[in-house]
Amino acid sequence: MNESIAVAVAFLSGILGGGQMTLVNGAGGIIDATGLLILNTGSNAISNAGLLEATAGGTLIIESTINNSGTAL
Repeated sequence: MNESIAVAVAFLSGILGGGQMTLVNGAGGIIDATGLLILNTGSNAISNAGLLEATAGGTLIIESTINNSGTAL
């Protein structure tokens, strides 16, 4: 479970999950795309109680279902 992680993507393209992982962003956790970040967990829903965001001109693309009790910007 992610309690606090900043994902800074410094390359032109990034895919997290490849359709096969489980992603849990816990309360207080931060996933921050500063480049292009694609979240794809396939049929596994993303559980978010923290913050999913894109800053500094970044782009966050969420291709999976989200069970969201946090904030997604």
